[in-house]
Amino acid sequence: MCSKCEVIPLCSTSDIIRSVTKMKNLLLDSLPYTRDIPRSTLFSNIIKNLAKDTERCLPTALSLINADGEVVGIILLQESEWDSKHFGLRVSKVRLMLFNRDVNISLRRLLIRHAIDVAKPKLIIARIPLHDIQTIHALELEGGLLTDILLTFHRKLSVVSISQAFPRRIKNIEVTETDGFHGKQIAEISREVFTMNHFFFDPYLPKEKCLELYSRWALNCLREASNINLIAKLNGKVIGFISCRVNNVGLGYSYGIIDLIGVKKEYQGMGVGSLLLHEALKRISRYTPIVYVGTQASNIPAVRMYERFGFKLVFTEATLHIWH
Repeated sequence: MCSKCEVIPLCSTSDIIRSVTKMKNLLLDSLPYTRDIPRSTLFSNIIKNLAKDTERCLPTALSLINADGEVVGIILLQESEWDSKHFGLRVSKVRLMLFNRDVNISLRRLLIRHAIDVAKPKLIIARIPLHDIQTIHALELEGGLLTDILLTFHRKLSVVSISQAFPRRIKNIEVTETDGFHGKQIAEISREVFTMNHFFFDPYLPKEKCLELYSRWALNCLREASNINLIAKLNGKVIGFISCRVNNVGLGYSYGIIDLIGVKKEYQGMGVGSLLLHEALKRISRYTPIVYVGTQASNIPAVRMYERFGFKLVFTEATLHIWH
């Protein structure tokens, strides 16, 4: 590619939508949730949500234009109010970072540097498909620190396949929907077990704050009425939980997502997580035939559990933190 490219700010929602639409196929290739749903339906849903979000809060948005006037790169940086408030510093997340495949690393770095100069965050969090090695390399050259590898798994649901995946019951352990009075116990479990994530693996973030973050996330999941929240109890004591949701993308298409699953350390390896997953899949199957789940590549027990349940790896992403 010619090295003569220009960085152009995108100053309105319509500018952003126009540029993103020109990179439609690259965008869809950068997402894990593209199976079993027509690409046109999924793209329409993405544009609808993007327009709504940018109308509420315009991100730092820049495009890379080549000598022929074509959009060959785009970056959207959105400040994360949640993370910024929690850590007490300005945190921005990469909402989109797309480049034509022939854009060289120097030009990718150029767009990234411009976005950083405009947004002025203290920390940028970027999640990039692992097949986009050039963008990952560009971020690393700009100081990016690889903090985890996220694996996304997919499976189709049916009553028969779910029953075959986990037919047995564990003695004395009951799985029920939470009634809203288990927040403290779920928060305690979250603090204890969620230590394999990109926040915790960043040496510059306070570990205590990282532990608190997932406790707050779990409590937020409980407050969402549309979520499927289940708990595992042993003799009345909460020893594990799972939180899931269903995303509707329009025209009758939807998919389920397993957000969080946690089991107290002393009960891990006893099948509690499998029991929670089994019950969650039965409930998700009432609303959608498709479900996705993400976990860190370093979380081998979780990976093995999902594979036992028939989940197949469909997408891999690198998470990088860039400090300034």
